[in-house]
Amino acid sequence: MKYSLLIWFAGILFCACQKEDDLQNEIDFSNVYAITDDPSNPIQHERYLLYKEYGVSIYFNDTIGKQFIRNDIYGNPFYRYETIDPNWVFFNDSDQQLSGTFRFFYVEGEERQMKCLTSLRSFLENLTPKMRPTMIMVADSIWVVNSSGEINANMGGTNSNMNDFRANFRAILITKLADYDKVQTEEMFLSIERSLIMDKIYNYADELNEFGTVVDQSSYGRSGVFVYPNEDPYGNGGFYLYYARPETMFMADYEEFVLGKGYPESFIEDSRLAYAAIVGPWGFVAPRDMSIYRDATPSTVDSDISMYLQLILSYSPEEFKKYWGSYPLVMKKYNILVDIIQEKMGVEL
Repeated sequence: MKYSLLIWFAGILFCACQKEDDLQNEIDFSNVYAITDDPSNPIQHERYLLYKEYGVSIYFNDTIGKQFIRNDIYGNPFYRYETIDPNWVFFNDSDQQLSGTFRFFYVEGEERQMKCLTSLRSFLENLTPKMRPTMIMVADSIWVVNSSGEINANMGGTNSNMNDFRANFRAILITKLADYDKVQTEEMFLSIERSLIMDKIYNYADELNEFGTVVDQSSYGRSGVFVYPNEDPYGNGGFYLYYARPETMFMADYEEFVLGKGYPESFIEDSRLAYAAIVGPWGFVAPRDMSIYRDATPSTVDSDISMYLQLILSYSPEEFKKYWGSYPLVMKKYNILVDIIQEKMGVEL
């Protein structure tokens, strides 16, 4: 009896092991983004070379690969397709209004595709290895399709299609590249690099924790801290709204705006230095909100980091120190972030 039970138990174990073998994953996920070579196809060959040299897969189609699974009951092959989904690859929480079904308009024609690849080669050459994404998709345009199947022409807040790029930790989606001139291309690549820096800097948690301890935690979210002048020291009525305020540092076309109003160049420097003197002693470079809560400090360390990064990536180190060098708390926080960007990421400012 005991012998029979042993045989029965051994049979159960054998069947269980056999079933476990049958359940093994048959899909190879080892490198779904690998680009294969085809010397007879100039586009495919260049894509392969870029992948081999920089480890970045470049696509002109949102279907990036397929894996054979098995033949069905009729003998027809069944494949698993890997596609790019902008809902999870490219868009962050602040872009939820852009989520949905997407329609891609591809870059077509060897000449236009090669122009994109040539531009991307230049971009990847100047991007440090730690900054390089896993993949880049280039499209002419991309549109949201609503639940009724209609194309939404108001994607990204424009009256045509989305902004010219979206970047995430491992993926970049680029549109319009085939039609951009050299200046437009360089400006877009600079914006992409800045976006990558602002994303990837959060990989360095220890350094950012140090940043958050430079000023006392009670300094965050305080109201009535920053006091701005209520008149224009140059005596030209109403312009005090832009003197010694966040706009002096953060308004992209501030210099052009000031000079267009007939003010001397000294107004630009004076207003920036005056603004730094208001927020700098507290260890901050911007208020909680530039339009509503101008008198309040940033509410969180993350928002503080974001404001610092905007200035660090907009001004040269010499310019930053000219305005903020007199404020030890600001410079301590500045040096923490710059060390991450230059030493850890290898990006030269």
